[in-house]
Amino acid sequence: MSEDIIQVIAHHDAVEQSAKAQPLVALVHLSDLLCRVRGLGYGYYERHKVDLVHDPAWDVLLKEHRDLEGVGLVRFTFELDEAVADIYELVSTIFGSTTMRS
Repeated sequence: MSEDIIQVIAHHDAVEQSAKAQPLVALVHLSDLLCRVRGLGYGYYERHKVDLVHDPAWDVLLKEHRDLEGVGLVRFTFELDEAVADIYELVSTIFGSTTMRS
């Protein structure tokens, strides 16, 4: 496996511990978090409050991609809610069916 993939596997739950590929690790971390919050059924359901703005992964992405500074995360998450059914269908096609929580 490539070093980037190893970093993602090892550190997607603790982005700040990643020595290399931090932007990729951060992206996977945030994607995983959003999937759990939206109840896509892969892994466990995220029960605690999520604050993307203060998540260390968001800081990593902002340092790498300054154009993200103007992204309204609240609006982004509302737009994501509108796409959850389509995302679920795509993920289910790739990984097989699972129960989506509402």
